Amino acid sequence: MKYGLPPLRLTAEEPRRLLPALRPEGLAGALVFDEWWVDPEALVKANLDAAVRRGADIRLGAEAVGLLKDGVRAAGVRLRFADGKEEDVPARLVLNAAGPWADRVARLGGAEAPLRLRQGIHLVYDKRLEFLADRGKSLGLILQASDRRYVFVLPHGETTLVGPTDVATDRSPDALLPTEEEKKYLLSTVRGYFPSFPERYDRTLAGARPLLGRAGPEK
Repeated sequence: MKYGLPPLRLTAEEPRRLLPALRPEGLAGALVFDEWWVDPEALVKANLDAAVRRGADIRLGAEAVGLLKDGVRAAGVRLRFADGKEEDVPARLVLNAAGPWADRVARLGGAEAPLRLRQGIHLVYDKRLEFLADRGKSLGLILQASDRRYVFVLPHGETTLVGPTDVATDRSPDALLPTEEEKKYLLSTVRGYFPSFPERYDRTLAGARPLLGRAGPEK
């Protein structure tokens, strides 16, 4: 438990006082709750720094292109860097934690890890939108889209993120590109609540969520 503030239900009038730009039509109310915020890039860097302090060797920007073998046992990894150079790294234990590339790494050892990839994109605004600042605190929004999914509008450092989408993709994680349909979906959802929300964003982000490629629900 995070022992934060209890959720607070708002009437239809109260969200409008907090967010005057909010469209009033069809608004039944809102829910306010506090939540922890994690900077994913800072968290990864902190994990790497902690590992180095405990004796780990880090190879940034390297791709696993082969497994070293001791009989049938994986005994290390062959890495390839952006400049084409390769390095063999022996290890007592090889762990496949490659996320959306896990199936590719598994095949290096003759194994299978079938995945279904779901593409998600964010629109990035290179500024903090004014209505997300409330007495110096970070204010994020969770908006329900027409398909009953949720779209987040979140401050992130000095930027604002809008997203994500969630669509099936058969593209490589290295070649993901936002589609026009995804961009329109995010903008139409946010502008359905805030008609004055800026249509012009600065850039986009795209990533893949890996799911096991088997029948049945995700949970």
